Amino acid sequence: MEKSITIKEIAKLAGVSIGTVDRVIHNRGRVSQETSDRITHIAAEHNYSSNVNARKLRLNRNLRIGVMLPSNSAFWENHKNGMISELDQLDSMQLEFFMFEMNLDSMRNTLQGVFEANLDGLILAPVFEEGNALLLEKLETTSFPIVLIDSKIKGWNDYLSFIGSDNYQSGKTACHLLSLGLEELKTYIVYHSIADEQKGAINARVEGLKAMSLQWPNHQVEEVNLERNKITQEELADIINEQSRPTSIYIPHSSTFLLEKLLTQIDRDKTRVLGHDLISENAKMLESNLVDFLLYQAPIRQGSLAISTLYRNLILNKEIATDQPMPIEIISKHNMEFVKR
Repeated sequence: MEKSITIKEIAKLAGVSIGTVDRVIHNRGRVSQETSDRITHIAAEHNYSSNVNARKLRLNRNLRIGVMLPSNSAFWENHKNGMISELDQLDSMQLEFFMFEMNLDSMRNTLQGVFEANLDGLILAPVFEEGNALLLEKLETTSFPIVLIDSKIKGWNDYLSFIGSDNYQSGKTACHLLSLGLEELKTYIVYHSIADEQKGAINARVEGLKAMSLQWPNHQVEEVNLERNKITQEELADIINEQSRPTSIYIPHSSTFLLEKLLTQIDRDKTRVLGHDLISENAKMLESNLVDFLLYQAPIRQGSLAISTLYRNLILNKEIATDQPMPIEIISKHNMEFVKR
């Protein structure tokens, strides 16, 4: 096999300076199209494929990476921040964000944009379970690599890699923390809206908590959806305070802060509270002693890892792990300042 050519050798064959070759490789500064094409041709012809920028040289463009995420969420903004920060360290890819709302029309319109964008890779958060049939219809025809974050799609395994926590185990962890030292307990699983129940990650957490609770015969679990049950936070607080047994509140989503009215009116001496995700609004709930624990899955790190995964696959041609599990971190007011965000 022919030895890979060096930048210095490319410059000599092309009759240009090393700096000119570097500008073509890194897409920095102006180089005439004729010179750029000559450098790209020499690099490809002489086996420059072992170089980090080989594929970019062959394509003579940045790779287009699509990112499909739910809109209007501080949790997903953290993922975006992680992706943008990681991309700053690279110069071979560009991002295009496709945001969708939690309904089928928005999902359908967003997917149309994704598959008209001529992408080289896709980062996808399949959190909307009702939209998975639409996703599968499109994903089964794709030729570019796909990285899943936060959730998987049941029955589909053709993704490049999954990055996220084990949501079922998160629910079991939540049950363990809420039950510590208690022989009997009533746990209220509280949803803020009907949309919460349409998210696969949330459902997996609830299933995990319920499964774990079966270990204690005196652990009763009740689900309450404020929107579906048409109950106010104040009314639910009264119901919880009237309980004679110890109680706990489990909020299996990132919007713990939306339940502030409930949490300010419950009897905290006999009620434990656990939510998810260390966004700034939820951090304030910890600081105010309205929440005992938050389970944290490092969304910024997830976003960063999703970008580096596609970079290693598309540019470096590296083997990628099918699953890249994130830790389930337990956060209290006493350790949250040390959490890397």
